[in-house]
Amino acid sequence: MNVSDMRARNIYLTGFMGCGKSTVGRVLAARLGRGFLDTDQAVARRARRPIPRIFKELGEPAFRRFEEDAVRDAAGMRGLVVALGGGALLSYRNQKLVGLSGTTIYLECPEKTLFRRCAGEGRPLAMGPASLSKKRLRALLAVRKQGYLEADITVSAGRTPSQVVQAIMRKLKTPKNILVLHGPNLNVLGARQPDIYGNMTLAELNGKLKNAAKRLRIKLKIFQSNHEGSLIDHIHKNGTWTHGILINPAAYTHTSIALRDAIEGSGLPAVEVHLTNIRKRESFRRKSVIAPVCEAQFMGKGWLSYLEGLRFLAG
Repeated sequence: MNVSDMRARNIYLTGFMGCGKSTVGRVLAARLGRGFLDTDQAVARRARRPIPRIFKELGEPAFRRFEEDAVRDAAGMRGLVVALGGGALLSYRNQKLVGLSGTTIYLECPEKTLFRRCAGEGRPLAMGPASLSKKRLRALLAVRKQGYLEADITVSAGRTPSQVVQAIMRKLKTPKNILVLHGPNLNVLGARQPDIYGNMTLAELNGKLKNAAKRLRIKLKIFQSNHEGSLIDHIHKNGTWTHGILINPAAYTHTSIALRDAIEGSGLPAVEVHLTNIRKRESFRRKSVIAPVCEAQFMGKGWLSYLEGLRFLAG
């Protein structure tokens, strides 16, 4: 991704209330020379009343509608740092707009810190008869956390705003190189047993990986071969270029000690992925000789298994 592409895309900060999105967002925007937008403030301007009054007088559904309008407007602009409301990514519409227009950063904060920051601050979800007890905070966080974890980058927010911004900038400025390897018969993906492997072709899968890589600010080299030695040669050839290996060994999963040795010998973090859940396939497919030399294994979700592996390697 070139510099103009990076600057054109928004940076979205997401996380639970109290994680510091607004404070960190302003500091980050100043450091990067970008504009800053807080969707909660945009909602208050639209509704012509502070957020606690929106919740009290109009209810949460009205707040969420205003919020979707604010996210839509932000996604239509370029080069912003945007602090999203804590529940903004519960909306599929918001998820799609944010994913298409920028990079999402999750500010992860310990429960204890969140409770200390939120309690008694007059936040809408911390007010009223259902005040923000530790139990309620934990329940809200459980509902939202999966969406937060789907962010492109995760940064620990239990530090000073300046330290958090430094961590964000390191991750934004340091692209990773990932080697993606597809094993035998994946070249006929889409035509081969679509009832098991799906209708997506390898070209389509690679296209999705490339799009995800742009969002994650990583570089990919993608290679497919039906030959064990070619896959091994590619690991050797790219050992000094790549920071990690994402591999679907396909049938070699169950047999190739040579491929296992090449991965282990590279000293690189590797992730094994599969379109199907091999643990629920034929008995001879259930054992992987590759998995013990990998840091993680994702399977059973189609191309999303690749996406999970890519995100894992991207940190």
